[in-house]
Amino acid sequence: MKYSQRRKETGKMLIDIVKYLITIVIIGGLFTDKLTLQMAIWGIISSIVLYLLAFFTIPLDKEV
Repeated sequence: MKYSQRRKETGKMLIDIVKYLITIVIIGGLFTDKLTLQMAIWGIISSIVLYLLAFFTIPLDKEV
């Protein structure tokens, strides 16, 4: 596949974004009162969507 390396790097970047979002939701919920339940739910939903996007972006390794 022509763009497999770019897809792999994009998938890794999206996985990193998911980790940051989850960290923000958890730490934000612990240290501030401004994080509402609705904001936490939206953070988790967006993390799931980005994770699925990254999962399908990363190409399968083909054994030669």
